[in-house]
Amino acid sequence: MSLTAQQRNAVSRRVTLIGSCIDAVLGISKILVGWIVHSPALIADGFHSFSDLLTDIGVIFFSHWAQNAPDDDHPYGHHRYETLGTVIIGTSLVVVASAIAWNNILAMIYGTNTANASYLAIIIALVSIVSKEWIFRYTIKYSKQLNSKLLEANAWHSRSDAFSSVVVLFGVIATWFGYAWLELIAAMVVAVLIGNMGVRLTW
Repeated sequence: MSLTAQQRNAVSRRVTLIGSCIDAVLGISKILVGWIVHSPALIADGFHSFSDLLTDIGVIFFSHWAQNAPDDDHPYGHHRYETLGTVIIGTSLVVVASAIAWNNILAMIYGTNTANASYLAIIIALVSIVSKEWIFRYTIKYSKQLNSKLLEANAWHSRSDAFSSVVVLFGVIATWFGYAWLELIAAMVVAVLIGNMGVRLTW
């Protein structure tokens, strides 16, 4: 059964809102814990989660506009708003990635990393991996049902966050064994993952 534009928008909004609530909780948790234990990798991952939250908001708005009926200015409809939204999401990811990479390069050059070993950081990283993988599977399911490229782009963004959390997990475990400098490497890997996804979406 085909869905009306209003029904498609409602489903897309519901899926995105669920993901955005989880992103908000993860972002706050990772940045807070990262700040407490001085974990650059966890803080970078927290900003990755917040970038997900921003793209979630973008998906809600652009999906709404894309469902508008054709008018005099847009005789073929407004579906290109989804394309525009995807480009904006990709560009924002590149900006976030650049900022994270630059900050951690400076920390490595000037030796300002003071990461502390913490079980809490490991737990947060594990929770993030599981949560983001669930969001990916949930969102990609509905992107296929709705044939929404924008929703699909947002799903893959969530998958990239799950991958980055795996890297962060190795980083915080390395700190536990006395290799705190590896957290800076982990943070820069996260930046590369974010940037790569941003370039692909924009292209």
